[in-house]
Amino acid sequence: MTIRLPGGFVLEEPEKAGPVPPGLPSSFLHLTLPPAGDRKADPMIVANTAINVKRGLPILQLENYKPRAPAIIVGGGPSLADTLDELRAIAAEPGACIICANDSHDFLIANGIVPWGCVFWEIQSSFANFFENARDDVTYLLSAFAHPSAFEKLAGKKIVIFFATQFVGDEKIIADYMREHGKQGMIGGAATAPLRAVGIMLCKGHLRFHLFGVDSSFRDGQSHAYYNREKAGLPIWCAGRMFDTNWYLAKQAENFTEYMKNYGDRYEFVVHGDGLIPHIARQHGRHFDQWKAAKEARCSPSLAS
Repeated sequence: MTIRLPGGFVLEEPEKAGPVPPGLPSSFLHLTLPPAGDRKADPMIVANTAINVKRGLPILQLENYKPRAPAIIVGGGPSLADTLDELRAIAAEPGACIICANDSHDFLIANGIVPWGCVFWEIQSSFANFFENARDDVTYLLSAFAHPSAFEKLAGKKIVIFFATQFVGDEKIIADYMREHGKQGMIGGAATAPLRAVGIMLCKGHLRFHLFGVDSSFRDGQSHAYYNREKAGLPIWCAGRMFDTNWYLAKQAENFTEYMKNYGDRYEFVVHGDGLIPHIARQHGRHFDQWKAAKEARCSPSLAS
């Protein structure tokens, strides 16, 4: 079965994908994915959520619109290390707000960049060591299904809880929550922390988004800008280039194309760096180089004057 995705991208089942077809149109993404499984059935998600909703922590709230203030979304992809100066420049704009995902938190702080917030939603205890440099001036936005050890490690820090809606996994838990709180703190969106951070920043009123380190691919076998935690092994052909990635990063790339279809005309997305998602962004005219050139052109005197 072939599934057609937004923007002319194609997702094919592994047994039917085969090699990259000769003459494949450059606007197509040839994506080979194994079965995803069903994360909703994960008992750890249900158990973690049942514990965390009883902590009495503040819940993510809607805020007034900030139409010109950029929201800076930071992932840990290899290109993050190349784009820190660009990040600092965007962060200097009025009202700019940095929100990072998971362990990019420590890398930013080590490079003298303090984010407003950090999104965390890993369900396993082994990831709670991300916050070796937790700070009092950072807001930690923890998913209700994050492992309880993350909440305990951040005790005494500013924690705000949110629900990643399609992963709650237990109808009774969510029904009980909604009876008490309504839809406060319920954030839909993609299946990775960087793209879920877009929903969080929409909640905070931002309409402009700059994405850093959201590569969705490896570079020379390296998974992150600051360490190599994972393996690639999933080749992807996109618009004339081949990328090495893995299943969940490929799903992030798929989710990004959906964001472009659903939100691209309503909000400003600018992607920095290099990798699979930055390359997809370039096909949509959403790469930083294109944004910068257009901005400079608007500021240039008219040739007719």
